[in-house]
Amino acid sequence: MEERNEPNIPRLDRHRFDGVGQCIYCGETDDLRDEHIVPYGLGGNLVLPDSSCGACAEITSRIELKVLRGSFRPIRVMRGIQSRRKHRGAPTKLPLQVRYGDEWETIELPHHEYPLLLHFLVYDLPGCLEPEAYTEGLRVRGHLTYSFGPRPEQVVKDLGADEIRVSQTDGPSEFAKMTAKVAYSMAVASGAVDPRRGRPEVVRSVLGELNEIGRWVGMVSRPRQWIRDVLHYVGIKRDREHNLLIGEVQYLTDTGTPTYSVVLGTLDDVYVTDLALRTPSG
Repeated sequence: MEERNEPNIPRLDRHRFDGVGQCIYCGETDDLRDEHIVPYGLGGNLVLPDSSCGACAEITSRIELKVLRGSFRPIRVMRGIQSRRKHRGAPTKLPLQVRYGDEWETIELPHHEYPLLLHFLVYDLPGCLEPEAYTEGLRVRGHLTYSFGPRPEQVVKDLGADEIRVSQTDGPSEFAKMTAKVAYSMAVASGAVDPRRGRPEVVRSVLGELNEIGRWVGMVSRPRQWIRDVLHYVGIKRDREHNLLIGEVQYLTDTGTPTYSVVLGTLDDVYVTDLALRTPSG
């Protein structure tokens, strides 16, 4: 694991960028809403004003809520990450699948006793980098599991069980679409992409117009990074080898989680900046 130290990259708790004046997803100019680059429920206070119409905001919000109230909900509650409802309505106990011998059963444990296991999917390269191997959807190779709270082996011992299993309630598609939305909106905010000149193809997959999110979202081999006291990392990078503009997104950066890559366009089509973002925790 690599600890990366980049003092030249701004660390922003909150910021309002310049507004776009049209929906960055469809070009609509009426009924515009503020767009949170990183979802508010993940600690996102970086705002792109007047940049999402009501219809597109409903689509992206539905995607985000599927993840925020699914696999990410326990860690949001445990860490006290901001919530519009201040986590009212969040369950006080979480379901856990437990195996005793040949039988599985589901029990519920309070947060402080629960083995918070967060699965981060491992994707192949974005399909546009291997077009001969890509058809549709996502190409998932596996997952990496990160443990928060009590260690799983201790929970197994305390329960007198043979095995435990934590279910993940959101799908790989929602997570990939949310990640693409984060990278794209950051590219717009930083000036790397001007939606008034046309939207990247990945946007059509975010909105559900095409089932090709894996063509633009994936993972490029690179050292894992761990940045102290930082909740998330979003970067906009030049890939000169492939002549592409790439968004990089890493959630819970202080835990050394994987970095996801989002292809946003070619360097011929966009104005590129090296601006990146760290969102500090707490």
